[in-house]
Amino acid sequence: LAARRGFPWLAVVAIVLLLGAGGLAVWRFWGTWQHSTILTVVSPLTSLLGAERMPALSPDGTRLVFAWNGESEEIAGFDLYAKPVGSERYTRLTHSPAIAISAAWSPDGTQLAFARASQSNSGVFMIPATGGEERKLAAASFAQESLAQPAWSPDGKTLGYAAIDASSSQVVQLLTLASLESRVLTPAPACWHAGAPAWIADDQLAFVCMTSIAVYEIYLAGPHSN
Repeated sequence: LAARRGFPWLAVVAIVLLLGAGGLAVWRFWGTWQHSTILTVVSPLTSLLGAERMPALSPDGTRLVFAWNGESEEIAGFDLYAKPVGSERYTRLTHSPAIAISAAWSPDGTQLAFARASQSNSGVFMIPATGGEERKLAAASFAQESLAQPAWSPDGKTLGYAAIDASSSQVVQLLTLASLESRVLTPAPACWHAGAPAWIADDQLAFVCMTSIAVYEIYLAGPHSN
């Protein structure tokens, strides 16, 4: 009789434990869902008229540089513009409208290296991130705008960029900034066009290899890569 009278209490305890475990699971799921929802919110960085291309965030994530052709109807090409993230106030950095232009921040965020494709002055250039006089680093021509964006090595000593070679293919070049000496990345796969370099370390570089129309592969070059 005593055992029968105690049985309901055991059932109540079991139910309470189950409800507690279920509540904990719901709480964890709700927290994870909220966290993932916050991470996937997409916000516009610019809201300008015209065409905006080739964006690049500064190393600290507070500034944006991009190509834009819309400041005036008289501008027939793209120039570089910079703006703080979260603000619509922008600064025009270059004043030579180009067919295409794309920039990359130096590791310390003080300089911008950029590739410009134009009818009269194509090449790779450098300019202070706040604007000023630009300096030409190397003459170059480009076949694929989407692959033309340069990249700084983490130590800031080398610049990777793409340029058309004698065979009319776009290849990855490595530019030593101290001497302005440039060399082709070798060995390299047989690409129709290569570019979009991205440094993983001071001696490792990833890049895109275009082997045919709309056919792309990614390669890694370095002392420990084939």
